[in-house]
Amino acid sequence: MLVVIAIIAALASIVLVSLNSARIKSRDARRVGDIRQIQAALLMYAEEHSQVYPTSLDDLDPTYMPKVPPDPKTGSPYFYSFDPATPSKFHLAALLEDGAVSALRGDEDDDSSGWAGGSTFKGLSSDCDATVVGDASEKCYDVTYKTQ
Repeated sequence: MLVVIAIIAALASIVLVSLNSARIKSRDARRVGDIRQIQAALLMYAEEHSQVYPTSLDDLDPTYMPKVPPDPKTGSPYFYSFDPATPSKFHLAALLEDGAVSALRGDEDDDSSGWAGGSTFKGLSSDCDATVVGDASEKCYDVTYKTQ
Protein backbone atom coordinates (compact mmCIF):
# COMPACT_ATOMS: atom_id res chain seq x y z
CA MET A 1 0.00 0.00 0.00
CA LEU A 2 2.84 2.42 0.82
CA VAL A 3 4.52 1.65 -2.50
CA VAL A 4 1.33 2.49 -4.40
CA ILE A 5 0.97 5.78 -2.50
CA ALA A 6 4.62 6.64 -3.22
CA ILE A 7 4.15 5.94 -6.95
CA ILE A 8 0.99 8.08 -7.08
CA ALA A 9 2.77 10.92 -5.26
CA ALA A 10 5.70 10.76 -7.68
CA LEU A 11 3.38 10.82 -10.70
CA ALA A 12 1.38 13.69 -9.22
CA SER A 13 4.52 15.77 -8.70
CA ILE A 14 5.63 15.17 -12.30
CA VAL A 15 2.21 16.25 -13.58
CA LEU A 16 2.26 19.42 -11.44
CA VAL A 17 5.70 20.40 -12.72
CA SER A 18 4.55 19.90 -16.32
CA LEU A 19 1.42 21.96 -15.75
CA ASN A 20 3.41 24.82 -14.27
CA SER A 21 5.72 24.87 -17.29
CA ALA A 22 2.71 24.91 -19.62
CA ARG A 23 1.16 27.82 -17.68
CA ILE A 24 4.36 29.83 -17.99
CA LYS A 25 4.54 29.23 -21.75
CA SER A 26 0.88 30.11 -22.10
CA ARG A 27 1.29 33.41 -20.23
CA ASP A 28 4.37 34.28 -22.31
CA ALA A 29 2.52 33.57 -25.56
CA ARG A 30 -0.29 35.79 -24.36
CA ARG A 31 2.17 38.58 -23.52
CA VAL A 32 3.69 38.47 -27.00
CA GLY A 33 0.22 38.44 -28.54
CA ASP A 34 -0.89 41.36 -26.37
CA ILE A 35 2.16 43.40 -27.37
CA ARG A 36 1.46 42.78 -31.05
CA GLN A 37 -2.20 43.72 -30.61
CA ILE A 38 -1.29 46.93 -28.75
CA GLN A 39 1.30 47.71 -31.42
CA ALA A 40 -1.38 47.47 -34.12
CA ALA A 41 -3.66 49.78 -32.10
CA LEU A 42 -0.81 52.28 -31.69
CA LEU A 43 -0.24 52.30 -35.45
CA MET A 44 -3.96 52.96 -36.04
CA TYR A 45 -3.87 55.76 -33.45
CA ALA A 46 -0.86 57.40 -35.15
CA GLU A 47 -2.55 57.12 -38.54
CA GLU A 48 -5.39 59.32 -37.27
CA HIS A 49 -3.23 61.70 -35.17
CA SER A 50 -0.65 63.08 -37.61
CA GLN A 51 1.81 60.21 -37.00
CA VAL A 52 2.11 61.02 -33.28
CA TYR A 53 1.70 58.29 -30.65
CA PRO A 54 -0.34 58.69 -27.47
CA THR A 55 1.24 59.66 -24.15
CA SER A 56 -0.52 56.73 -22.47
CA LEU A 57 -1.90 53.35 -23.52
CA ASP A 58 -5.16 54.42 -21.87
CA ASP A 59 -5.71 56.71 -24.88
CA LEU A 60 -6.22 53.62 -27.06
CA ASP A 61 -9.46 52.40 -25.51
CA PRO A 62 -12.23 52.17 -26.46
CA THR A 63 -11.64 53.59 -29.94
CA TYR A 64 -8.64 51.49 -30.99
CA MET A 65 -8.99 48.56 -28.56
CA PRO A 66 -11.94 47.61 -26.35
CA LYS A 67 -9.56 47.42 -23.37
CA VAL A 68 -5.77 47.53 -23.19
CA PRO A 69 -4.78 44.12 -21.80
CA PRO A 70 -2.63 43.92 -18.65
CA ASP A 71 0.07 41.37 -17.86
CA PRO A 72 -1.68 37.98 -17.42
CA LYS A 73 0.10 37.12 -14.16
CA THR A 74 0.59 40.40 -12.34
CA GLY A 75 -2.26 42.44 -13.81
CA SER A 76 0.11 45.39 -14.21
CA PRO A 77 0.27 47.37 -17.44
CA TYR A 78 2.88 46.63 -20.07
CA PHE A 79 5.86 48.96 -20.42
CA TYR A 80 5.13 51.82 -22.81
CA SER A 81 7.37 54.76 -23.59
CA PHE A 82 7.25 57.53 -26.11
CA ASP A 83 9.99 59.99 -26.88
CA PRO A 84 8.69 63.55 -26.39
CA ALA A 85 11.58 64.77 -28.54
CA THR A 86 10.42 62.40 -31.31
CA PRO A 87 6.67 61.93 -30.71
CA SER A 88 6.45 59.70 -33.77
CA LYS A 89 8.34 56.89 -31.96
CA PHE A 90 7.23 54.44 -29.26
CA HIS A 91 8.70 51.57 -27.24
CA LEU A 92 6.40 48.79 -26.02
CA ALA A 93 7.54 45.85 -23.90
CA ALA A 94 6.75 42.93 -21.61
CA LEU A 95 8.77 40.91 -19.13
CA LEU A 96 8.51 37.20 -19.97
CA GLU A 97 8.83 34.36 -17.47
CA ASP A 98 10.72 32.02 -19.82
CA GLY A 99 13.72 33.16 -21.86
CA ALA A 100 13.30 30.33 -24.37
CA VAL A 101 10.51 32.05 -26.33
CA SER A 102 11.31 32.16 -30.05
CA ALA A 103 9.84 35.68 -30.34
CA LEU A 104 12.86 36.99 -28.42
CA ARG A 105 15.02 36.39 -31.51
CA GLY A 106 13.04 38.97 -33.49
CA ASP A 107 12.36 41.60 -30.86
CA GLU A 108 13.85 45.08 -30.86
CA ASP A 109 16.18 45.04 -27.81
CA ASP A 110 15.92 48.81 -27.46
CA ASP A 111 16.61 50.99 -24.43
CA SER A 112 14.07 53.71 -23.64
CA SER A 113 15.59 54.70 -20.30
CA GLY A 114 16.61 58.12 -21.64
CA TRP A 115 13.10 58.95 -22.82
CA ALA A 116 11.05 61.38 -20.77
CA GLY A 117 7.62 59.88 -21.44
CA GLY A 118 6.23 56.65 -20.06
CA SER A 119 8.03 53.86 -18.26
CA THR A 120 11.73 52.97 -18.44
CA PHE A 121 12.61 49.76 -20.21
CA LYS A 122 16.00 48.33 -21.13
CA GLY A 123 15.25 45.63 -23.68
CA LEU A 124 18.59 43.85 -23.47
CA SER A 125 18.63 43.21 -19.73
CA SER A 126 17.60 40.00 -18.03
CA ASP A 127 15.33 41.78 -15.60
CA CYS A 128 14.42 44.73 -17.82
CA ASP A 129 15.79 47.09 -15.23
CA ALA A 130 19.53 46.46 -15.27
CA THR A 131 22.24 47.13 -17.82
CA VAL A 132 23.14 43.54 -18.68
CA VAL A 133 23.73 43.38 -22.43
CA GLY A 134 23.47 40.11 -24.34
CA ASP A 135 22.43 38.11 -21.29
CA ALA A 136 21.71 34.49 -22.22
CA SER A 137 18.69 34.50 -19.93
CA GLU A 138 17.03 37.45 -21.66
CA LYS A 139 13.35 37.64 -20.84
CA CYS A 140 12.49 41.08 -22.22
CA TYR A 141 10.25 41.18 -25.28
CA ASP A 142 10.05 44.65 -26.80
CA VAL A 143 9.07 46.41 -30.00
CA THR A 144 9.67 49.96 -31.21
CA TYR A 145 8.28 51.77 -34.15
CA LYS A 146 8.97 55.12 -35.74
CA THR A 147 6.61 56.57 -38.30
CA GLN A 148 8.15 57.95 -41.45
